[in-house]
Amino acid sequence: MIDFEGQRYVSPFTDFGLKRIFGDKELLLSFLNSLSLCSDEIVDVVMDNTEQVSTYFDERMPIFDLYCHTSTGERIIVEMQSTMHRAFVERAAYYNAVALTKQAERGSKWVEGVKEGGEGGEKEKERVEWKYKDMKAVYLIAFLNFKDPNLDEDVITTVKFCSTKTGKVVTNIQTMLFIQLPYFNKTDDECDTMIDKWIKNMCNMEDNRKLAFDEDPIFRRLEEVGSLAALTDKERDRYEIAWKRRQDALDYYYDAIEQGIEKGRAEGKAEGKAEGRAEERAEMILGCKNYGLSYEAIAKIAKTDVNTVIMILKEAENGKPFGES
Repeated sequence: MIDFEGQRYVSPFTDFGLKRIFGDKELLLSFLNSLSLCSDEIVDVVMDNTEQVSTYFDERMPIFDLYCHTSTGERIIVEMQSTMHRAFVERAAYYNAVALTKQAERGSKWVEGVKEGGEGGEKEKERVEWKYKDMKAVYLIAFLNFKDPNLDEDVITTVKFCSTKTGKVVTNIQTMLFIQLPYFNKTDDECDTMIDKWIKNMCNMEDNRKLAFDEDPIFRRLEEVGSLAALTDKERDRYEIAWKRRQDALDYYYDAIEQGIEKGRAEGKAEGKAEGRAEERAEMILGCKNYGLSYEAIAKIAKTDVNTVIMILKEAENGKPFGES
């Protein structure tokens, strides 16, 4: 059993944590409306099966982290990606396409209505063909705990079908929003929008800091729902499994980066291009930061402490040569 002593909240970057937080309808509605997804406020959502059923026996189908639809029919997918995934944007596009194509009805259907000119409300059935215009918009919202080189160097990147010449949105049938958490560095006072406050508190939960903006009932609700102490024994067991799965993935990811760095060092030395240890470590730290890793993760890879990592990154930001005192 894992000792979670001192940990306040479930990690929203685990499968269990994400579903616990946004499985609460009040929290989910607040978050979705903070993104201004639809032209009108979303007033209700219905949770759908996250596992998509294939049309053909050998067809591979995705399992969404969270999937729901609004009272007006729009489909919404919420995904969390904790480690670097080089094809994540392509995977997100595929998920969006699956949710869109699943709306298509095979063949036609019969709709019962009142017969025109009939007496006493006489009924008749009319054959209705499915039409493309009947499709509802699909929105995919993805949290990325790394910087994706394919996206804007910004916290939120919104992707739609646009004209490459004018930038005009051609259709709103598909929208993808990518939230790159490593780009978010606002203080509490700088969070002047609801989505800023949501992202700030998601990061606070992950870093085990007290949630901010508790004057807002929605974030008091978030603290209640996300509290680790509020979990039942069975829920705690499920969270432990999800947490271990995420830690295993992170360890594998960090090891892969470290092995790549060590290989690069060895190749550099073989070519007579080895540099001083301090400069090597500084370059490694800078490279890891560009991947969007946290200070703690970088310190682990570089075999140093967090304060040293912060100092070296500040020196690099100020243009100071590595190792210069």
